Amino acid sequence: MRGAVKIEPIFKDYIWGGVRLKSEMNKKSPFERTAESWELAVNKNGKSRIENGETLEDCIAKNEGCLGEGCDALPILIKLIDAKESLSVQVHPTDEYAKLHEGCLGKSEMWYIIDCDEGAKLYCGFKQDTNREEVISKIGSGTFCDLLSEYEVKKGDAFYIPSGEVHAIGGGILLMEIQENSDVTYRVYDYGRGRRLDLKKAFDVMNMKKSGGARVKLPLECEYFNVRKLKLPEDKEMKMSMESFAALTVTEGSCIIYANGKKIAFERGETAFVPAQDGVVKLEGNGEIIAVERGSK
Repeated sequence: MRGAVKIEPIFKDYIWGGVRLKSEMNKKSPFERTAESWELAVNKNGKSRIENGETLEDCIAKNEGCLGEGCDALPILIKLIDAKESLSVQVHPTDEYAKLHEGCLGKSEMWYIIDCDEGAKLYCGFKQDTNREEVISKIGSGTFCDLLSEYEVKKGDAFYIPSGEVHAIGGGILLMEIQENSDVTYRVYDYGRGRRLDLKKAFDVMNMKKSGGARVKLPLECEYFNVRKLKLPEDKEMKMSMESFAALTVTEGSCIIYANGKKIAFERGETAFVPAQDGVVKLEGNGEIIAVERGSK
């Protein structure tokens, strides 16, 4: 694998999705309502392809070392999400719990707000320490969100949500989600929409202590992923290493990526996979790129 390759996304149609992935992020989704575009995925519920039709999984298998030294399986899943309506309040397991009960990784994640309606909000963590009885009571009365820390969001905000933290994306938010390579979600509360709740497992993993806060600044480095924002034309290059691949998603404008002698144009909403390499990726254009690399774990 040489240079950068363009990733073909996978689309998901959930009840809370809208049309902004098509109208604003240039997605060619077959769905009238598109909730998610999986930008980088090698997961049992979705496997990305590159432009020539080959799966990213097969491409990785044929190119030893492209993920970085000591890494032989893609550890990250990246999505674009259009929440026209609020997502359920949910929680994700730790690696240890997920390995034992689900046979996969757990799910810590972060959100980058690409755009949002005025007054849009999300929830993350509890305002105060709580307990199982109070949670069940509030779910039953339809007032569960009263227990949660609420954040009004604006374009460019970033949030980190560790496994075990209850959270929900509110309506009117277009965002990028970077997470461990897991699709395990335990639904805690769903605003009376009638979908199944997963309370038994949710209580096993839920942190019921007061939240320490979720808003973060980029660049963000953690054990699962490293995330930074590149502003073009100011940022003209990105230093690569043999330690990690990079996923570059254009969240504003357009750009040309030059990597290892290869030149590819990318529009808003498109994602590039750049294999680990000892070199420099050059960037040309106007806009914004969110760059993701593997973390220290």
